[in-house]
Amino acid sequence: MRLALLSFILALISFASLQAQDSYAILGKWINSAEDMAMDIFQEGDTFYGKVVWLKNEGKVEGDAEELNMKNSSKLDTEVLKECAFNKADKAWQSSSFYDIVADKTYSCKISLNEDGSLSIVKYYMFSLLNSTDTWKRPGQEHAVFQNP
Repeated sequence: MRLALLSFILALISFASLQAQDSYAILGKWINSAEDMAMDIFQEGDTFYGKVVWLKNEGKVEGDAEELNMKNSSKLDTEVLKECAFNKADKAWQSSSFYDIVADKTYSCKISLNEDGSLSIVKYYMFSLLNSTDTWKRPGQEHAVFQNP
């Protein structure tokens, strides 16, 4: 009887540990499908956030002086993913705020981990029928995101 109880408790602890590991799978650096931006997803408490850590064309802008001043204000360290929480039921992350720095728009989003280890980020505008999906992957060590000082 004690052995069965101990086995049950250990199984429960293992299951809880696996659930927690699922939520942490999003942490780290990710690069978008266009390979022109990378973000670092980090955790504060039970909430996840993402900041821009690399831009391919940082500083390369064209336009008049006023436009240049606005665009040249660095977008590095811009928080693009805010208040993202893991939903255990569908093993996905939900956020009411994903900022697209290219389109200069904020969306709600749902993030899921694909079998190949990539992330699918579905951005919703107004309601779920208007959406777009981008696939993000982990950058390799040779990628320029790791070359910045």
